[in-house]
Amino acid sequence: MKPKIKAGLAVFDLDKEIQIGTTFPIAKKITGNLSALKKVLPLLNGDHSINDISKETSISENDIGEIILKLKDNDIIGEDKETEGLTPLEEKRYQQQLHLFSLLNLKPKEIQMKLKKAK
Repeated sequence: MKPKIKAGLAVFDLDKEIQIGTTFPIAKKITGNLSALKKVLPLLNGDHSINDISKETSISENDIGEIILKLKDNDIIGEDKETEGLTPLEEKRYQQQLHLFSLLNLKPKEIQMKLKKAK
């Protein structure tokens, strides 16, 4: 997976927060580890894998994954249309749902993919 910030979004770097959106002050506030976020954001251009970003920034892949999930939850990271199936991060994120579907004797990954596409 090579995460990419959606086209047309600007990054507003304020002292105690980062806002991302089309205009300021309507942009979405992103809080948390701003130092790590500032290092990761420029690399979210679709050319770098999580592993590449981790090596370049010395931030753990797990921490980068958490940043990416937060950005996805705020609709800042675009979906990679070429990817079929769930990424390892998504499998971890949807672990409880996948387990429930398997207990119901359903095809868990197929159902989760349908839910993912229904967003």
